[in-house]
Amino acid sequence: MADSPGRRQTQQSVHQAMVLRLLRRHRSLSRVDIAKRSGLSEASVSRTVLHLVKEHLVSEQGIARTTGGRPAVLLQLDEQHRRSIGADIHGWETRVSVATLSGRIIENCYFKTPADPMKTLDVVNEHVERLRERIPDGGLDGVGVSCRGLVNTRT
Repeated sequence: MADSPGRRQTQQSVHQAMVLRLLRRHRSLSRVDIAKRSGLSEASVSRTVLHLVKEHLVSEQGIARTTGGRPAVLLQLDEQHRRSIGADIHGWETRVSVATLSGRIIENCYFKTPADPMKTLDVVNEHVERLRERIPDGGLDGVGVSCRGLVNTRT
């Protein structure tokens, strides 16, 4: 049975997710380590990593210690190019942060949460826009909002 373009694309997406998940969990791995931990062939891992490097999701970070043979290049999530913004709304205080792919927070701003939910959203939006302006074009992957406690879905 021949692979359809859709099936190949789905398989590539699954492989990319596996590699990214492993790098997030283990911080730094070689291609061989990824192949062993994922069950993917070394060729599949190499193709997947090549794509992830081009997309600035993964970067090469030095050489692993070796007892012989060709030294392995260590890979990790790219900390330089991609960012996300998160807002964490509490009843008393709200935090809006910028983070790297690995979840390292690189900038925070805090403010007292307004009593009015619509005002809270306006202030969150102002902070998100201000932080977004500092992120180079194409570097923002997403914005997430969390709100603890009981939530009125009508507001």
